[in-house]
Amino acid sequence: MLVNIQIIEKPDFSTKATFALLNLNDDRDFKEAMAILTMVCSEYHLDPEIDPEDLKGFAAQAKEKNLANLEFQVTEDGIELEFVD
Repeated sequence: MLVNIQIIEKPDFSTKATFALLNLNDDRDFKEAMAILTMVCSEYHLDPEIDPEDLKGFAAQAKEKNLANLEFQVTEDGIELEFVD
């Protein structure tokens, strides 16, 4: 599973995890992506409160918008999802 993980220190400490839709092809890929996201969230003492089926739905939404990536921004305040190209 390829994922781009960036740790951002300014203005606030956060982590950005970007998953390319090209790498999300089957159930195993979505489970691996979910495991990675869960590990990132655990650093902030957060539960992502989503599952691999939710990720599939997000991927479908991104594809409908002709966007190529799911980008999760994780902070102490929570998790934000953005569809990006």
